[in-house]
Amino acid sequence: MRPLLLCASLLALCAAPALAQGRRRTAAEPSAARRRPASRVVPARTTPAPEVPEFESECPLRDGVFADAFQCDRYYECRDYVITEKLCPDGLVFNDISPTLGRCDQVFSVNCTGREELQEAQPTGDCPRQNGYYADPDPTNCGTFIHCVDGVSNRVECPSGLVFSLQMGTCQWPDQAGRTGCSSAEVLAFECPGAGDPRLAGVPADLPLHPRYADPADCQFFFSCLDGVVPRRHGCEQGRVFNDETKQCDKPENVPECNY
Repeated sequence: MRPLLLCASLLALCAAPALAQGRRRTAAEPSAARRRPASRVVPARTTPAPEVPEFESECPLRDGVFADAFQCDRYYECRDYVITEKLCPDGLVFNDISPTLGRCDQVFSVNCTGREELQEAQPTGDCPRQNGYYADPDPTNCGTFIHCVDGVSNRVECPSGLVFSLQMGTCQWPDQAGRTGCSSAEVLAFECPGAGDPRLAGVPADLPLHPRYADPADCQFFFSCLDGVVPRRHGCEQGRVFNDETKQCDKPENVPECNY
């Protein structure tokens, strides 16, 4: 009969909560609204440890792009510690500005010292490589250069008196470009009188002086000589000519030899 007694006891226990629920709450008993909520413990926040790959990786960082140590147009891309070898388009080289900003760029914008190797060139027409800026194939055309994009060439003329610079990839004054056969005398067909100019006589050597001279071939243009030596060719605005007496741009009627 023990099982029955056990069952009776269980019935009593099970009935007790029901009876308690049906019982009316007295004034002495605290209401649920007045009871203080139980305090809870908030776990302290911890900084997660940096993730590391579960395998050996050649990537110095989880994600980024990195230059090759020997070849200037080769680089490596890392994504989630997985490395991929890549090449810039022919004619461009990798500019390792940072792991997030690295990109393929023009040769004259990148220092390739120590990693001068390049992929094999893919010449097309006037383009020595598929992309980039190159001097005119005719070395006497100092002020012309070739801009190549995906093997398509576009011939560009520098402003009058300027020369394409192989180092900068832009148009520069002849003395700044420093190209053989493209000196100031050869390009401008003009040489500054230098010490032979009587206006420079008695002038201290450390005093800058930039005398101006009319261009004998075109009234609108004139030359200035930096420190009396290095020539620069300039032009007056449209409709005006250079007055060799005042050394200023003037109206044509004020310059008889140019009033035509």
